[in-house]
Amino acid sequence: MARTAHISAVLVAALIAAGTAERADALSCLRPSVESSFAAAQASSQIYAMAVGRLAVPPGAARPELVNPDEPEGVELPARFTGRMATLGGFDRAIDLAVTASIECAGPWCGGVPEGEVLAFVEQTPDGWRLQLGPCPQWALDVEPGTEARALRCLREGC
Repeated sequence: MARTAHISAVLVAALIAAGTAERADALSCLRPSVESSFAAAQASSQIYAMAVGRLAVPPGAARPELVNPDEPEGVELPARFTGRMATLGGFDRAIDLAVTASIECAGPWCGGVPEGEVLAFVEQTPDGWRLQLGPCPQWALDVEPGTEARALRCLREGC
């Protein structure tokens, strides 16, 4: 009888675990940081500018169309980035840039347009400015207390 009760308890536990399990193919991103994003921009062959501000895109155009949810296509949207660009003196250069918001996907996971103020690493391309917005937000970080100071320390002294 004790063996039957033990087996039943194990089966119930297994069923509960199966019913509450997350998708096994969930996207795993390393937590982005000012330092890691700055280092990636600096190591890139592309030219980046660092700015704090807000991104605005046309209404209703913030996410890629999910025609095939397992393989969504990224989109490029015309947008405006308004804020302050970093110089050695601080985030002291007012900007209002036309940018291409490049929303990218990795499998079924897509980036999106950030809400609120972000620290953005905006890429300068031959066609203008571009902000990459992938499912792992390396190039647009939420602004928290200390974000600007950390970014300026990287700019002035290295990370």
